[in-house]
Amino acid sequence: MPIAALTPRQSRMVLLSVMLGLFLGAMEATVVATALPTIVSNLSGLQFYSWPMSIYILASAVTGPLFGKMSDLYGRKRLYLISLAVFLIGSVLSGLSQTMVQLIWFRALQGLGAGGVMPLSIIIAGDMFPHEKRAKIQPVFTAIWGVAAAIGPPARCLAHLAFMAPRLPCQCSLWDSFRRAAWLLPG
Repeated sequence: MPIAALTPRQSRMVLLSVMLGLFLGAMEATVVATALPTIVSNLSGLQFYSWPMSIYILASAVTGPLFGKMSDLYGRKRLYLISLAVFLIGSVLSGLSQTMVQLIWFRALQGLGAGGVMPLSIIIAGDMFPHEKRAKIQPVFTAIWGVAAAIGPPARCLAHLAFMAPRLPCQCSLWDSFRRAAWLLPG
């Protein structure tokens, strides 16, 4: 169904879905950035410390333009769903990693998916709105990154306390995470 033929309700659902996908990518970036020291120490991979983030960024930077062009040829919805599936599979496999080498490979897979999720979210939103309304929707997409940056570190600590506290010592303070995120709040 062409985007112009969507009802207002369908349009809102598509926009909400795309924003949710973008939020997943943004949360991944903030949570992994704060959790990486703990992950590296648990997997005993100090010599590979920079690789999980570097390979993710490299893979997403390489595939972003490819997904953009392929979405022109094969359709945005299909490519967006494929990239979201690859991103989620990479996320699950990254969480199940037992070694740093596994984590690096699974983060590369996750980055391949993120290379489609991030730009296609913006492209789909751009297709949904006429030029004069795009300027009003872009700040919403930018705010998603701000919200993720504010709640990512506290969410990581809450997840650690809920799922891993009995097995692993907590290397984060929930209060410190909220204090670090507080600078993003107005006032």
